[in-house]
Amino acid sequence: MKRGWSMAVALTLLFCAPLRAQESDFDSARAPMDAADASEDLKKIRQELDAERKKLAEVERQEKSVSRQLENLGANIALTEKYLKRLARKKREVEKRHELTAATLDMSEVVYEKKKERLGVRLKYFYVANQKAKSEILLAAALPQVMLERFFDFRRILSQEKKELALVQNQKEYLAAQKEKLEKQAATLRAIERERKKEESRLLAAKERRQELLSGLRVQKQGHLASIERLKQSAAELARIIAELEKKRKTRPTTIPAGGNFADFRGELSWPVSGRVISRFGTHKDPVTKVNSFQPGVDIDASAGEQVRAVAAGSVAYSGFLRGYGKFLILSHGGGYYTLYARLEDVFVDTGSPVGAGDVLGTVSAEASALGSGFHFEVRKGKTQEDPEGWLR
Repeated sequence: MKRGWSMAVALTLLFCAPLRAQESDFDSARAPMDAADASEDLKKIRQELDAERKKLAEVERQEKSVSRQLENLGANIALTEKYLKRLARKKREVEKRHELTAATLDMSEVVYEKKKERLGVRLKYFYVANQKAKSEILLAAALPQVMLERFFDFRRILSQEKKELALVQNQKEYLAAQKEKLEKQAATLRAIERERKKEESRLLAAKERRQELLSGLRVQKQGHLASIERLKQSAAELARIIAELEKKRKTRPTTIPAGGNFADFRGELSWPVSGRVISRFGTHKDPVTKVNSFQPGVDIDASAGEQVRAVAAGSVAYSGFLRGYGKFLILSHGGGYYTLYARLEDVFVDTGSPVGAGDVLGTVSAEASALGSGFHFEVRKGKTQEDPEGWLR
């Protein structure tokens, strides 16, 4: 009896003791990428997005124009939308793995319970059979061969039960691993959802900022269009003034200014002011309105109050004010040649006064300098505008 109880205790300890894990029937159902892999993949995508945003921020810091800001916002929005799509795709992948893990876990728990129940029944039967076998072995002591056969039978049965115990224990460990995996996948899904909400908030802010810029741009565009229209009207008025001057000139005897024939100085005239040319002669497309407009002269980035000098000898043919030109002077140089000096602050000469090359005519407007429109200069042959840079050295 004592030997029978010892075997039962041994079997119970064997069932409860941790055994070396064997390959489970469900290992083949494992997903190709676990939660840790998914998190690492998302981390790489995030790093890529942050690197691109850093580049865009640097460009925006260096370039403050509205058009460039709109380009940057467009690029940022495109990046965010791309990232959100990748997040959605990653979420679907993790959800599928999560569902598979949950299904596998459910099935494994059913199999585990059945195996445990079946093993319990077999252990109980084995114990009862062992007690019966003990009596039979004692009664058959005179037959050593039978006793030996029964001994090996019990040993074989015990070995089989050990294998069953190992499988059940392995199934139990696999269930624990699947539960841990399920929890990690759930954590990854929660992290993806937080990231999605954060990025959607950024996307909304970027789109709102873009809308603000576009609204401001539309207002600015209307202002530019109005300014272009005023300049067209002023240019028409200026053409009328030049036409009147030409009409009067042709009624007077032809004279050559004291400084010589103006046409002989092409490419040799001194600049009326110092500074960088910010708008050149010819047709240009406005970066804001996208409307083509004609620049009849050059705009020069001159300092407010800088002296404006005559580029050649002549006489003051006209002095006045026009929108877009501000205060301006027209010098006549004979032979139908005229030079125009616009956006002046002060005017030091009177209409009809003779001037020599290099004489001070006035000063650059403070408003033109502050607004960035610059001092304006033109050269005309009758009604025809000519490129001033072809005359200046």
